[in-house]
Amino acid sequence: MKTMDITKRTVLGIGSLAILSGTFGIFAGAATMTVAFAIYTGCILIGSVLLHKDGTTNYTKA
Repeated sequence: MKTMDITKRTVLGIGSLAILSGTFGIFAGAATMTVAFAIYTGCILIGSVLLHKDGTTNYTKA
């Protein structure tokens, strides 16, 4: 009876750990994707602004 109880607890513990790590993994993945997307968008915005600025200054000079 005792061994069965220990096995049950171990299985439950491993199961809950797997669920927790899975949930955490999903959240971490989503957060990483959001951060990466934000950086990507920021770079595009900064790049377009700089390019636009360069374009206008060159245009004004010429």
